[in-house]
Amino acid sequence: MKKITFLVILGTMNCFSKFTLSPLFGDDMVLQRNVPAKIWGKSAPNEVISIIFKSKKYSFTTSMDSTWKIDIGTHEAGGPYDMLIQSSDNSQVYFENIKFGDVWLCGGQSNMEFTLDALSTPISVIKQIKNDIVSMLTLDKISSSKPQKDILSKEGWLETNPKNVGRFSATAFYFADTLSKTLKIPVGLISNNWGGSPVEVWMSNKSLEAFPQISEAYSQKNFQDSIIIKGIKTRKLMLSSWVEQSISKDSISMLYKDKIEQIEYKNWTKTTLPLNFDNIKLNDYNGILWAISEFELTENMKNKPLNLSLGLIDDADHTFINGQKVGGKFLYNEPRNYKIAPSVFKVGKNILAIRVVNYGGNGNITPQGKSFFMTNETGDSLNLSNTLYVCKGYDLTKIPEYVKPNWRYEAGWQPSTLYNGMIAPMLDLPIKGVIWYQGESNTDRAYQYRALFSGLINDWRKSFKQPNLPFLFVQLANFQKPDSVPSNSTWAELREAQSYALKLPFTAMSTAIDIGDEVDIHPKDKKTVGNRLAAQAQRLVYGKKIISDGPTYQSMKILGNKIVLSFTNTGSGMMTKNGLPQEFAIAGANKKFYRADAKIVNNTIVVSCNKVSKPVAVRYAWANNPAKINTYNKEGFPMNPFRTDNWKGTTFGAWKLD
Repeated sequence: MKKITFLVILGTMNCFSKFTLSPLFGDDMVLQRNVPAKIWGKSAPNEVISIIFKSKKYSFTTSMDSTWKIDIGTHEAGGPYDMLIQSSDNSQVYFENIKFGDVWLCGGQSNMEFTLDALSTPISVIKQIKNDIVSMLTLDKISSSKPQKDILSKEGWLETNPKNVGRFSATAFYFADTLSKTLKIPVGLISNNWGGSPVEVWMSNKSLEAFPQISEAYSQKNFQDSIIIKGIKTRKLMLSSWVEQSISKDSISMLYKDKIEQIEYKNWTKTTLPLNFDNIKLNDYNGILWAISEFELTENMKNKPLNLSLGLIDDADHTFINGQKVGGKFLYNEPRNYKIAPSVFKVGKNILAIRVVNYGGNGNITPQGKSFFMTNETGDSLNLSNTLYVCKGYDLTKIPEYVKPNWRYEAGWQPSTLYNGMIAPMLDLPIKGVIWYQGESNTDRAYQYRALFSGLINDWRKSFKQPNLPFLFVQLANFQKPDSVPSNSTWAELREAQSYALKLPFTAMSTAIDIGDEVDIHPKDKKTVGNRLAAQAQRLVYGKKIISDGPTYQSMKILGNKIVLSFTNTGSGMMTKNGLPQEFAIAGANKKFYRADAKIVNNTIVVSCNKVSKPVAVRYAWANNPAKINTYNKEGFPMNPFRTDNWKGTTFGAWKLD
């Protein structure tokens, strides 16, 4: 536990100054092994700061700009150690359980951000998790127009144990858990991500000079600092006020204003979770939707506070149990976890009512599992029914233009703002590498992402002064309703754009093409993603001779009305999980694709279609959601999506922001 002691000599009237440390340092931290380790912070000018570590003392006189930085030398993997930091005025900070190992920066958007708790990891699983050589530091979200020197973290470093691990990035944890147990060294994770963020906000101003179209696109949307700084609070208040006014016009809300539990819902539309508005024929509906579910509570659960987990709701919610409001949030990417007093419940039948307010895009209710669930402090859990009764409420189609939400605007995102606020302050911290899960917010500009993503990797390598910094990334999962016929796909184009980064050295890609969810942009299976990234790290970074990727397209040969495809990374051989290979399409010179027959022949795949007599191109898993993919190598890694043609896609030349 960190201890801060201020020793004051009686009779002395002068106030001493308190020194501070960067939140990058604390109890349970992991520092990068085999490179010079530095600790830094702030104090009064000329204050002498000393560090006592492993029986050695290191000192530094604080500079006139009130900063200090101390090099404590190079250390091999190991620990735990203690560290005493003190100033000449006798202020002291004591850190415990310090380890040296490999530190990985975990970046991207919500699929990297999602925690084990948000994914409704069962209590029984959480209780079994313990790995005392893995720690995580989750950084606060900071958007800034200029590079910052200071970073924030509310929780600081957390060691892996049942108490803490639920707050860990799930992808990052499974990556580190596998890596640490394989390599038998400590692994530190720095979770530095922001749900919904596009790639350009993570790039420095200098790197974006190569992309003048980015600045132009944002300026056309009035994303100037002055408007953001002055307008965000006002705009949110206006939208909140407008939503409340709209609720006052909602007939169900008004009829049962103080009697929500008396709503007559049995004749409403009956559906199941997860709920996407499209599935109940409310495509692009902006408005109120009521959703009601029944659940039974047993006596042993009744007299204890309960935590209700609803997952994600797009956009706002007002949640009631037995007529009492128990929670509500405003943004689509906030997990709905509400702590509820025992007095709200009753033994037997209870009524859960949710008033969803969708004010932009497609609405949904997406539990982190198959249903809502509740837990108590002793670990008992209750899965609620996944059956919902739903009814359309007040239609919000007349939203005034000036209060329509814009996710880039509301988050204060402009080019470089998250680089400035969340990357720049940690550039002096040595790291082993980066794992990255992002791209969903760039699918509308996928062609542009080819250059932007590679630009980000080069930018970070230069910024961290590590030209060979390993960069491992996740290729987007399958998502949305499957197409009945081969079609153009912005998600497929984004996946292809991601693969362009493999042209850079010390990069590796792990595909998630087989673990997605038709209605949820946040796949639940983060363990497979983390394990695949760990396999790539073992091969690329740690030199292990293993197969860490699936079959990857290499070349093609046209033989009459067939195309024969060759691959790398076939490992012990290619296989399907069921039947013949699926999700192949083939086209002739007219560029019209048809579903194709495919079969594995001596580690090649032969593709044909009776509708295409003279084929020239093949595509595999080229869709938002190629749900039937079934081709792997025998090591268990799925074939990577690809196309053999280079025909212009739907996002070619697209720079406009949606």
